[in-house]
Amino acid sequence: MSILQVQQQALQIGVATPQNIYEACMELTKNAGFKDGDKYWTNPVQQQQQPPQPDPKVVAEQQRLEFDKQKAMAEHQQAQEKMQMDYQLKQQELQQKAELAVQEMMKELQIARDRMLAEIDIERDRLRLQAAGMAQKAQTDAVNGGV
Repeated sequence: MSILQVQQQALQIGVATPQNIYEACMELTKNAGFKDGDKYWTNPVQQQQQPPQPDPKVVAEQQRLEFDKQKAMAEHQQAQEKMQMDYQLKQQELQQKAELAVQEMMKELQIARDRMLAEIDIERDRLRLQAAGMAQKAQTDAVNGGV
């Protein structure tokens, strides 16, 4: 029985490792006259260093989750932009309403001012007429009183 056969059996009961078997295979290859045993055998240490290939289902799920995340972020960004636009439109609308209210108040104020000035003019004319009437009566009384 060769060392390799014994190691294979020993591997089953835990007293040999894949590395032990690899080393025996490399020695067997050298003894057979081959220079490079790596052409024929794979070092189990190197094989263990390679990361396992991810499960395609897991990869697909990760991609779906990433897509959902990006979609949610895009929707959130879009909602924020819409809120900002709505806010700006509301601000403009309120500004316009305020300006219209000020213009309306200025018109009403001008109308009230014009009305007051007209009333003052009427009262001044009435008082002039009254004063003129009183002056004329006084003159008439003075002329009649002196007769």
